[in-house]
Amino acid sequence: MFAVTHTLASPIRPVPASEHAELVHVWEKSEFELLSGHGMAALYGCAHAVRRQLLEVSSVQAYYTARGRPVAFVALAEAQVVLLDVLPDYRNQGLGTALLECAVGRLQASFVELPEAWPAALAFYRGRGFRRVGPSFQGLFRGRPQTLLRLEHTHEPGRSLRSR
Repeated sequence: MFAVTHTLASPIRPVPASEHAELVHVWEKSEFELLSGHGMAALYGCAHAVRRQLLEVSSVQAYYTARGRPVAFVALAEAQVVLLDVLPDYRNQGLGTALLECAVGRLQASFVELPEAWPAALAFYRGRGFRRVGPSFQGLFRGRPQTLLRLEHTHEPGRSLRSR
């Protein structure tokens, strides 16, 4: 089990559509950290696609600080996990796993499509019961053409994603 070292106001809760714009800032800070300051043009080019995705999703759940600031969120379009981001200062504390557990267990998410060139993200999902299905394919990811992989969750009733 992971220990959350920051003070959070509550467990995961739904995010109303009026607050989705604030989640773009969580996404930008998360991506900036991953890019290490390189490829900033690509980051800002993707921000529009992320804003559009947040308008089209069916459900968004987030962790908030005691001050009401979102620090991690998961967004679903029906059964697909389309976004899962955690602010850098809140990583490696189990928030991403808890959000994914909520998405799979409570909200019936069953798959994610990720760029083949994202080994850390692929490892994260694989470590939580997602398995590759089918061949890689060309598609859009955050508004850009990419080689994508589809991962589906292998449902095991009663088994936590944390224990894999």
